[in-house]
Amino acid sequence: MGEVVRQFKGIWIPAEIWLSKELKPIDKVLLADIDSFTGNGKAFYKSNATIAEDLCVSVSTAKRAIKTLLTQNHIN
Repeated sequence: MGEVVRQFKGIWIPAEIWLSKELKPIDKVLLADIDSFTGNGKAFYKSNATIAEDLCVSVSTAKRAIKTLLTQNHIN
């Protein structure tokens, strides 16, 4: 499988995500990051460690954010 390449110009957070009272800021940023890959029909493949490094959080915090997004059906 080839390397996933994106033209990273920043992350836009849609209003429905930004205004969500159920999501913590880390959840919102992670969801926007996932959308930056999957918005064009591509799959999101980052390890928990890479997510943690990219977002400057611990791996356990990254795992909690992923669990939240899964539980609330923002990702599958």
